[in-house]
Amino acid sequence: MPNQTLGIQLKSTLNEEEDLLFTNFLEQLKAVQGALTQIDNHLTKTEKVSVRYRVVDLSHASPATVVLQAEPIISSGMDNSAAVINEFCNGMKHLITGTGAVLHNYSVILLQAFQKIGTKLHNHTGLHLTYQNEHLEVTGKLAVAVEEFLGEDEIMEESMTGMLEMLNLHGRCKMFRIYPMVGPTKVDCYFPHRLEEQAIMGMNRYVNVEGKFKYKHRFPYPYAVQVTGLEIYPDQETLPSLQELCGIAPNATGGLSSEEFVKRIHDNDW
Repeated sequence: MPNQTLGIQLKSTLNEEEDLLFTNFLEQLKAVQGALTQIDNHLTKTEKVSVRYRVVDLSHASPATVVLQAEPIISSGMDNSAAVINEFCNGMKHLITGTGAVLHNYSVILLQAFQKIGTKLHNHTGLHLTYQNEHLEVTGKLAVAVEEFLGEDEIMEESMTGMLEMLNLHGRCKMFRIYPMVGPTKVDCYFPHRLEEQAIMGMNRYVNVEGKFKYKHRFPYPYAVQVTGLEIYPDQETLPSLQELCGIAPNATGGLSSEEFVKRIHDNDW
């Protein structure tokens, strides 16, 4: 049976005897959890988590170590526990070494989840991962590697239609997510306070978002947008049926029969 455990070891790179700050400890674990979740979504092609993790070993003996045991969530109907751990470690390794075509299959959001691990490795904190017989040292160079792979943002002013979901109104960074019918799977939309009421009204409805869309040169679709305008489309139930539209404009043909009206349009076009 494949090994489904992941060892996470945190330590001070300046003084091995120095205890970690609680905030640094939580930051690292939260960043690792976020990347594991994105790997899960990447493998299942959904946003439903299929794997959960149990803490099977916890040690404060320098350095601080946590061992996670991955297990499937029964309701998901699949066992991706070993696959998620394996993909997470391999993805991390490829990013650090700059090898592996697998990175081109990753979304911007997934790559940015890895980047958060590297970005949060500050204040002289080191991260050591253990999986099967492999040992991986993660440093702040990870964030640099992801940044170089993604490149600079390319901005385009345009609009996009999608279903508005996952609204977040906390703090200054207000955001919702749209799920377009074509193109990208999802796009994170950051909007100003003046559009808050419209964003609330647009929940679970199709909307048209205008703004500055952010692209990465390796990816064909935008991953985020700074919203400048938001239009909410009417619910399908409120739209009139074809039968209700019948007779709504009795003088539209100017007294001509429908056949004669269409014939004149056709003749004029030619």
